[in-house]
Amino acid sequence: MTARWLDEAPSHLSADVVVEIDHPDESAYPLASRANTKVHWIPRGTLATHVLSLAVPPRTFLFAAGEADALRPLRP
Repeated sequence: MTARWLDEAPSHLSADVVVEIDHPDESAYPLASRANTKVHWIPRGTLATHVLSLAVPPRTFLFAAGEADALRPLRP
């Protein structure tokens, strides 16, 4: 889903993509390379902590997909 969203997003959009992985080899997953996109490969179980540590400007769109328990801390 993330790869498709990046492929179809307008080129002027910037994005921070946060992907949880179980093993470092998984960071080889092919994602679109874009000048205004930063991909964060993080250990599984650290999603909420990592996302909450990002400097997110007001009125920023946040798309999240994952296990409900992992995403719960990100909900208002």
